[in-house]
Formats: sequence, structure tokens, C-alpha cells
Amino acid sequence: MCTFVSRSPKTTLALLATAALFGLTGCRAAGVTSAPDPEQGLTVTGSGEAIGVPDEARLSLGVREHRSDAAAATAAASKRTEAIIAALIKAGVARSDIQTRQVSVHENYRYEPRPMPTDGVEPEPRREYVASNMLQVRVVDLDAIGEILGAATNAGVNQMHGIELRVGDPDSLEQKALDEAMADARAKAERLAASGGVELGDIVAIRVNGSGGGHPMAMSASGMDMAESSVPVERGEITIQQSVWVKYAIE
Repeated sequence: MCTFVSRSPKTTLALLATAALFGLTGCRAAGVTSAPDPEQGLTVTGSGEAIGVPDEARLSLGVREHRSDAAAATAAASKRTEAIIAALIKAGVARSDIQTRQVSVHENYRYEPRPMPTDGVEPEPRREYVASNMLQVRVVDLDAIGEILGAATNAGVNQMHGIELRVGDPDSLEQKALDEAMADARAKAERLAASGGVELGDIVAIRVNGSGGGHPMAMSASGMDMAESSVPVERGEITIQQSVWVKYAIE
């Protein structure tokens, strides 16, 4: 502690000036320091990834029927959907893993291919109704996914919007990628601190910049003959990526 004692007004002014100068020099030398600058610190980014093998899948499949009236189209789509559901269950899919995602019917106009009219009058389009039912199917036995797809297509699937291969428990992969990203950030910070001749302090801020993973494998069956006994599907690998921004105090 720095203490100054004055005995007269003139002496007080002189000593106050001395105290101001001494507060910048002598008191600091005695161990009194100013608060750290909040802008000071060392900021780095780190990245990490974890690779896993998919152990389940989501299928988006269904039917589309064209008829001359809405009721007939809806009935035809419903009948074919029932057959698909029965085939999926017979192939080993649990009923609880089958979910209806979309039911729709809409009016459509179709122009039939005809020769060019000789009288200059365009033919009238043919009105029809299109009904569609889409299912989402969870498959937990990827070894059987080819047979499951084959059974579904044999039962009448004519719409397939994709296969999404997943890891059933992605949290462990995300945590592994985060750990790797933090370790990468720490290693960079230590190298920078050593190069700058400073000591690395505690972490004062962390921000996760983003993450990424596997994407659905596109597979369209619209307008295609997929009535095969088995559809080949390769599992491949799924990569989970994490990126972090870390700020360390420096001493």
C-alpha cells in the first residue's frame, strides 16, 4: 500500500502530484497492478472429425396413381399402400417403424400425343386426378435393407425420394469430434504462445462454429421399373465434423 502524509496546503499539492507519478511507478513495483485488459488474449480455431459406420436407415417411398376421378385415384393409391406396408412387415420391418408422411390428391391435365391438327385447332387436354401416399420407413437391420427394398418395390412402390443412412447414436461421434477440435485448438494456442513468448492462461470463451454429417443418398424410383428381388445398398461411412473458436487468457 502507498501512503502519503501532508502538513500544509502547498505540501499537499506537491505530494498529490508526486503520488500520481508514484502510482504509475512505485506502487506497481510494490506489487499493485491494474485490471487486465478484456481485449487481451489469444484466439484460435480448432477442427476435428469422427468417422462412423451407419447402422440404420430412413427410406422415403410410396405410390402415385392416376385415375379419371379423385375417389378412384385415392382408392387405388390406398390399396397399393396397404400392400406395401404388408410387404415391409413381412420382410422384417416393425409396424412402429413405418410412418405415413404424406397423403395427397390433385387435379392434373395431360396432353395426349397426337398428330398435328390439320384444322389448326389444338386438342383438349385430358383431365385426371393424381393421388399419392408417401411412407417413411426406419430400417435397423442394414444387412436386410436390399431385401426390404426389393419387397417394397415388388409390392408396388413407384416413388422413392431417397435413402438416408444414419448412425443410431450420433452423440458419441459428435463428442469425439468436439474433443478432437478442442485438442487441435489447444495445440495451436500453445504453439502461438511459445512463439510470442507468453504464458497460456485459462480459457475465457468457447464457441462452436458448426458441425456436419452424412447426407441422404439420393435414389429416385419415379417412372422406373424397380421390381427386383433385391436392391444393392452400400453402407460406406459417415463423417461428423466439428469446428470451435476458443479464446485463452495470456500471462
